[in-house]
Amino acid sequence: MKLKEKPRLKVVDSRFLQKTFNCSPYTWGIYADFQEEETIFIISGISLDKAHTTLAHELTHFWQKRNCPQEQSLELIEGFAEWVAYQLAADQKLPRAMLGIRRNGEEPYRSGFQKLCLLESRLGVKGAIKKVKTCKSI
Repeated sequence: MKLKEKPRLKVVDSRFLQKTFNCSPYTWGIYADFQEEETIFIISGISLDKAHTTLAHELTHFWQKRNCPQEQSLELIEGFAEWVAYQLAADQKLPRAMLGIRRNGEEPYRSGFQKLCLLESRLGVKGAIKKVKTCKSI
């Protein structure tokens, strides 16, 4: 997956994310249209592994906005972003990050990730990406 455009990146503290986007204290990053500019926010002070996978997850949302149907289910949107982050962690040999993604029990991340892994086992990585680019749910 390649990006023709790039979002703005801002490193912030977790209180900023909670206050600005009303998200949980366990949110490591978020992709949003902020002040008329697409921005990825990532919190400061997290491990390098967590920063890599969080950026991969949020960049996937940026990519999805340009390449996938707008009506996709939340399970597909979040599951695909988790799956891409997992692919990065596997490629970069980040076993703790891989384990963290596999153990994430929060929905819709967990079920979406599991379904993307099954899709990958049937279609391969390229096939899974091609499918995600056209479907509305998984």
